[in-house]
Amino acid sequence: MRLPFLFVPSLLAASLAAQDDLPARWRIALGVGAGMLEHDDESFPRADANSAGAFRVGFEGTSRRGFGGGLRLESFAAKELEFSAAPADYDVGFGSLFGHFTYRVQSHRFAMPVRIGLLANALTVDNVTTSGDDMATYRTLGIQTELTPEFTLARHGNTTWTVYGEIGLGGGGTTIEIDNDSREWASATVFTGLELGTRVQLGLCELSLAYVGRWQSMDESDPDGTPPLTVLPYDANFHGVMFGVAVVF
Repeated sequence: MRLPFLFVPSLLAASLAAQDDLPARWRIALGVGAGMLEHDDESFPRADANSAGAFRVGFEGTSRRGFGGGLRLESFAAKELEFSAAPADYDVGFGSLFGHFTYRVQSHRFAMPVRIGLLANALTVDNVTTSGDDMATYRTLGIQTELTPEFTLARHGNTTWTVYGEIGLGGGGTTIEIDNDSREWASATVFTGLELGTRVQLGLCELSLAYVGRWQSMDESDPDGTPPLTVLPYDANFHGVMFGVAVVF
């Protein structure tokens, strides 16, 4: 594991040495997508996947020296998951709000925003078959980091074609609440993200198409109540394609 940790500082140092003052950069982006959402926990066991929608909106700004920040909202949701051991249908969704500091490394045909900030995430599992109100909500507050290397393949006038990747890693403390239950459980959740895509910038307008993967995994909770009970761990993920449009200036 030592090589990746040595590689990233070396790459940053090399890019910083070559970086010149650049124009201030603002980016306001909107994305919509579709794919598959899967949720798996050990309570029945319950595991299923279904088609899902995706939505994203965000903005980011950096100065001539590359310093800045931004805010991004993402949401992924699927309806009528049929967990294997239960006759009921469940709507499952998760979303996050990521507020971050940014340092944008740029040199010639290479650019890489480096982001670190606070992540607020919520996942809900709602039984839509029964009339009772028993939705489970998992809320997490933590820290996330991201690296987004981007390479310019071609540039002509105001038109630029690039390919990019994005990898993110985060984690934090989780609280679990179930409707009509006075207990509140505590746990921890880890988040990972991967994005691979291409962008075409036409003047101020940017179009993008990318594969998007999001994973989150929660540990078994601490016990609560009398007698003490725990909430079992879960894994949830989304895999899909997202189309984006942005204004860059």
